[in-house]
Amino acid sequence: IYYLLEVFLMKGRDKNNIKGLDISAWQNNINFASVKKEGIKAVIIKATEGIKFVDKRLNEHYVGASKEGLKIGFYHFMSDKTSPKEQARDFWNAIKNKKFHIIPVLDIERETMGRSKTEVTNRCLEFLKEFKALSGYECIVYTYTFFAMSKLDSRLKSYPLWIAHYGVNTPGNNGIWKDWVGFQYTDKGKI
Repeated sequence: IYYLLEVFLMKGRDKNNIKGLDISAWQNNINFASVKKEGIKAVIIKATEGIKFVDKRLNEHYVGASKEGLKIGFYHFMSDKTSPKEQARDFWNAIKNKKFHIIPVLDIERETMGRSKTEVTNRCLEFLKEFKALSGYECIVYTYTFFAMSKLDSRLKSYPLWIAHYGVNTPGNNGIWKDWVGFQYTDKGKI
């Protein structure tokens, strides 16, 4: 059985780097033993989106990945329509009783409200500061190259970056970060 999973890899595409997956409710019946056998070491699981939305497979994915001893992280998909502080609270409440090895991730890749770079970044900072106040953890910021260039500003550069840029060996210039902790190079990975 093949699963369509998004794949990330640290730094650039290099066989010596850690391989991992990000997964959500879109991926079901994952055989985590097969994932591990394929050399995947880490799984970042979608926990929440917006407010009052917990991914329906959060616990299923968490239990499956945990049983195989995979390194686990969680991400929150930020809504551009609801309060960043409420989103941070919901995210922390969804993961605070779970064990994780990768610091939490703020996924920011959508803006449909016509906000400027300053306004979008203000919302990200509001989320990040609230999450830190609640949990004590900084977050990794996940985005894709074009979104970073067009909708984010340099006030986020102190946060670690997980960058998506498909079909290349090294991500392109994002306008803010010169380095990254994760590089998602495809959304067509199959295990």
